[in-house]
Amino acid sequence: MEETRYTRKYGGKLNLTLCDPYELCEKRKRIHRDYLAHLFRFYFVGRLIKRGMRILDVGAGTGALAETLYRNMLKPEHYLAVDIKPSHIQKLTDLISKVNFDMSVIKADIRTERFAAAYPEYFDVVCCFEVIEHFESYWDKPEYLTNVLEQMKYAVKPEGVILLSTPNYDGKHKAKNHIYEYTEEELETIFQKHALKVEKKFGTFMSLGRPKQAKQILSECEYEVYSKLYEYYNSSILSVMFAPLHPSESRNILWVLRKR
Repeated sequence: MEETRYTRKYGGKLNLTLCDPYELCEKRKRIHRDYLAHLFRFYFVGRLIKRGMRILDVGAGTGALAETLYRNMLKPEHYLAVDIKPSHIQKLTDLISKVNFDMSVIKADIRTERFAAAYPEYFDVVCCFEVIEHFESYWDKPEYLTNVLEQMKYAVKPEGVILLSTPNYDGKHKAKNHIYEYTEEELETIFQKHALKVEKKFGTFMSLGRPKQAKQILSECEYEVYSKLYEYYNSSILSVMFAPLHPSESRNILWVLRKR
C-alpha cells in the first residue's frame, strides 16, 4: 500500500497519492465534480493573484498552480514550490524551463522542516491546496499542522493572504488516500489558536445530488435557480456552482486566512 511505503520512508502516517483531476477526467471520459472543483479553485486564486506578486505553494504536487499562472499570464515576481515526493520534485523542476517567471523548488517535509526559514514576510500569497488531509491530524500529531501553519504565517507578508483548501466532513470518515479529514468547526478552532483570522470561506463542491436532495439544502430562491439550471446541467456541475454559497454543507472548503 502507498501509505505503508511512505510511512516506512518518512515516518508517521503519510499518503502522498495524488489524484490528478485532469488524469481522472481523461481516464473516465467524463467531467467529474472533483475536476470542476479544482478548475474553479484555480480561477478564484487567479482573481487574487496579480502580476508581480510573490507566491508560495506548500505541497505543490506536480505544479498545477504554476501551470495555471503561466497559462493565464499571471507572471509572479517569484514562485516557490515546496514538496517532498521525488517524482513531484522532478516535475516541478522540469517546469522551471517552461514557465516565463522566476521559479524555484524546495524538497522538504512540511510537517517537520522550517521550509520558509529564508523567506520572512516575503510572499503576497501562500497556498496550501489539498495537503493537510494527507498526514496525521492535529489531535494525533499537533506538531505537524502547527509547523505548516506557523511556517505559512512566517512567510506571508503582514497584508498578505493564506489560501488553504481541504476536505470538510465529519472527522470520522475519509477518502481512501487521506489520513484525516477535518470538520469545519475543528479548523475554525485550530486557526484561532494559531492567530489566523478567517476572512472568508467558500465551499468548492457539495453533495447536492438530484432536486429532492437539493431542496433540503438550498433556500427557496436558490432552489428555483437550481431547478431551472437542472434542466441543462447535471448534478456534478450544480454541486460545484452552489457550493460557495454553503461552505458548511460542502465536502471541501477553501479558507481565506490573514495573520492577526
